[in-house]
Amino acid sequence: MFTSRDIQILERLGMAAFVIDSDNVVLATKQISELPFFSFVPDAPMSVNVRRTDIREALLTRDSFAIMSPTRERNFQVDRFAEENTLIVVRETTSKVEQTEQVNILIYHVVHEIRNALNNLSLSLDYLNEPYMSKVEESIDRMDRLSQQLTDFASLSQLEPEDVHLDEVAEYIKGVFDVPVIMQGEGTWRVNKKLLLMAIRNLLDNAVTYGEDPVVVIDEHQISVEDHGPGLPPQVLDRLFTPFNTTKSVGLGLFIAKKACELNNLTLDYKPNVPHGAIFTISLPIVPRM
Repeated sequence: MFTSRDIQILERLGMAAFVIDSDNVVLATKQISELPFFSFVPDAPMSVNVRRTDIREALLTRDSFAIMSPTRERNFQVDRFAEENTLIVVRETTSKVEQTEQVNILIYHVVHEIRNALNNLSLSLDYLNEPYMSKVEESIDRMDRLSQQLTDFASLSQLEPEDVHLDEVAEYIKGVFDVPVIMQGEGTWRVNKKLLLMAIRNLLDNAVTYGEDPVVVIDEHQISVEDHGPGLPPQVLDRLFTPFNTTKSVGLGLFIAKKACELNNLTLDYKPNVPHGAIFTISLPIVPRM
């Protein structure tokens, strides 16, 4: 006979389970009697747009079922083991790929809503006077940066390499950021262009926003983003490329730049810019020009 001891063992293994008798009456479970879904399925959503009675019926009669919410789908497998009573074990089968895709869809949806709100705010600026206008503009810029960082975060994935020419990279930088670009060499790299430009964009965004007089230096082996601002505070250096490690902003820019480089098999390093400022350097593998 299955008992509460069996339930405890399964819970320690990260599996949700309960015991019922021949009349579908719950005999053993950690803390429930009416089988509310979120009480015994690990990490289940609290709001699922489905009645608890439907979930109970699925658990008692089906071998598998899915829970739908506005932004994701979760799939579950139901296994039953019968002796004098019945042990029902619930396992989530949603793959990591599916979960990642669902999270990305949610991120894109949130970004879309943020940008719609920002557009409405921008149209209202003409009706504001100082100092309110400056504060609203600052908030809009901050939210716009956040929406771009969220989009970049959702786009981080292994992508196919291609030939990327340094002069094209330089033109992109001048067109988007209007900062000086010092060309100390020419060449072609076999990397993914989207990931490379994503890393550069996030580094430059930080340099333009928080540094002073940013400049980009490009040679055959690396791209450096330099600025002459106040530099990085000591408290952020130990966890420099981790998310939300910041004293001023959202804290995703350096994390995204680092991940984009890693997915491109590149390196991203930091050093102080003497006497003040910061230098971030992307080291690029070179493909000899034919």
